[in-house]
Amino acid sequence: MRGVIVCGLREDGLIQWARLYMEPVEEGGAAIREAVRQLVQASG
Repeated sequence: MRGVIVCGLREDGLIQWARLYMEPVEEGGAAIREAVRQLVQASG
């Protein structure tokens, strides 16, 4: 699993709220360049 945290700040700069977004990650999959190449070929 990989994820990001998105935070909203108050006027004084402190965190007021946060959301955690997680998704499964394919281990051992295609390298990023190969994955992007496949996406570009599929869309055009």
